[in-house]
Amino acid sequence: LEEHTRAVLCIAARPMMMGSTARDVIATGGADKLIVIYDAAEGGVLATLGSAEGGHTDNVTALAFSPRGGMLASAGADGVVCIWNGDAPFSLQATLGEGEAGHGSDSEVMSVTFCSGGKMLAAGSKNGAVSLYNVSGWALLTALRGHSLGVSCLTPGNGALLVSGSHDGSVHVWDTRACRSVFSVSDNDGHVLSAAFSPDFGTLVTGGRDAAVRVYDVWGSPSVSLSISHTLKSHKSSVWG
Repeated sequence: LEEHTRAVLCIAARPMMMGSTARDVIATGGADKLIVIYDAAEGGVLATLGSAEGGHTDNVTALAFSPRGGMLASAGADGVVCIWNGDAPFSLQATLGEGEAGHGSDSEVMSVTFCSGGKMLAAGSKNGAVSLYNVSGWALLTALRGHSLGVSCLTPGNGALLVSGSHDGSVHVWDTRACRSVFSVSDNDGHVLSAAFSPDFGTLVTGGRDAAVRVYDVWGSPSVSLSISHTLKSHKSSVWG
């Protein structure tokens, strides 16, 4: 798949409804300011989404499908999040972040994910804020503040929990319903670049600029704590995903 003309910066894959048919699709975002949507089975291009379609005017930095695959959220270095319809021709539903109190159009959006069972969208920005939007109507609910540098990764946890990792070396666990941090840890030596939960949400894994993978045991819900289980050091450079 070679539709992009510059570096591919992010990727997401998920079944998506196209009319009445379910189809596995791959979405890629690049430094060419484009999102390309491919048919995973055949490799054909289903759509190319750029500024002409109302999309991004700078690098596409992150992509996330909604849990049921009916929406695609894209984040950009232009400071906005675009919400795309899951049905061809993948039309633009909403543009979030322009002039808002969260990340705002003056700060690159670095990460994006659906959370709280798909009822909310979280967007992490270069200024350290995590903006929460209500998927029903796309109203900005709040901007979570706890990081001092860019929020490079977001991953949804069990129920209303959300985890964010930052270039400040910290990991925050947020309760998105109460809009507060319930736990944070800062034992990373450098930027936290990636994070993922195990299927049962009992383990959280993070990757960092220090080439280490940290494995945490997750205790409790909704009051959560993390304890380091072990640190893996097989990589020689940054762990991105």
